[in-house]
Amino acid sequence: MTKGRILIVEDDLNYVNALQNYLSSDGWDSVAKERGSEALEVLKKEKFDLALVDCWLPGVSGFEVMKTIMKVKPELPVILMSGMWTKATETEALKQGAVSFVHKEKAEEELKAAIEAGLTRKADEALAKPLEKQKGKILLVDDHEGFRHAARRILEKAGFKVEESDSANSTLDIWKKGDFDLAFIDIHLPDVSGIEIAKVLGAVDESMVIAFISGEANREEKIEAQKYSVTSCIDKVYGIERLPIIAESLIKDAREQRQQVLAEENSNMADKFESGTKRSFICFKHFLKKPETKIVLLGMIFAAIFAIFVLKLISEAELKNLSLDNSNISVSEMYKRIDGYLSRDEKRELERERR
Repeated sequence: MTKGRILIVEDDLNYVNALQNYLSSDGWDSVAKERGSEALEVLKKEKFDLALVDCWLPGVSGFEVMKTIMKVKPELPVILMSGMWTKATETEALKQGAVSFVHKEKAEEELKAAIEAGLTRKADEALAKPLEKQKGKILLVDDHEGFRHAARRILEKAGFKVEESDSANSTLDIWKKGDFDLAFIDIHLPDVSGIEIAKVLGAVDESMVIAFISGEANREEKIEAQKYSVTSCIDKVYGIERLPIIAESLIKDAREQRQQVLAEENSNMADKFESGTKRSFICFKHFLKKPETKIVLLGMIFAAIFAIFVLKLISEAELKNLSLDNSNISVSEMYKRIDGYLSRDEKRELERERR
């Protein structure tokens, strides 16, 4: 039984043969194509688990092939290869979406590691997307690495997306970059207390939800923590298994509260608009009922009619003055009048026509 199928896009046939032999010995089936266009055609008909693409191909470059693969087969991981390695090329490859970059001259073990890492990364991305939509995103702040990893496994198994931080310095940066629904924060941290972090985060985002965790918090600390937390302090030892239940409840309550606040704001805006419209209509109606208002409106109507009549008379008079009557105006006089509206080049052209 094979591990899967790999598409190789490489124009160096000697390297292709060596690569296919190695992949076969490692349990992979492979299909090789010399050009990007051929690779894209076979992708339409056959299924692959990973693509190995040379950066420098005849015709279409490996970068362009990768971009097209990412559009038509976004779930397919792509590893770019090159025999002329530079740091800039590797950086650009990773920046444009390659899961890894491999130097052709390196040992086969590096290629094996790159393939395994690429498949794992794609699997993690595919898994993370539905989980993030399903439950929510949590920031876990704790300096105890063992607890963080255990809590993360429990939360991710329950369907949450989790990011970790071990200090105050990194917490704020991570929070700004992410769109978190909840933060679990340890009260005791090496640089700044969890309560101080909560104060800063609360100033940055008033709508954020915080729950404190601790293994040794005293009564005074727990009372202080309640000012910034939406729930009582969670025991790290006995409460770790309950983290998913607590997280789901807190996120659900926060979302419902936000929706309620939004609905109230929309309702208030609608009421204000309706009230303002009614007041404006009543004021206008009252204004129209005044006797002096009727006199002013009639005067404005007569003034408008008179202005239209005067403008019409002026327009007719100007048209008569501008009209060219050949019986009263000579051709030379007509040209003189026209000259006043022409540019220098247009005058020269007209003078040639006269001659």
